[in-house]
Amino acid sequence: MSQLLSVMIRCITKQKNNIEERNLTNKITLLHADALELQGEVVTNAPYDVVFIDGAKSQSRKFF
Repeated sequence: MSQLLSVMIRCITKQKNNIEERNLTNKITLLHADALELQGEVVTNAPYDVVFIDGAKSQSRKFF
């Protein structure tokens, strides 16, 4: 496993744990995957108050 992938997995795990420890699972939906592949889930979970997309700026128009 690459070092970057290992770091990403630890970050996602920590995010999930923080959400659960603070009893926010009914208020926060964490979707982790390629944003362009999540269109169905994004629509299903709408509306959103905040969306954070960590991706290449050159791809940003595709996300919206």
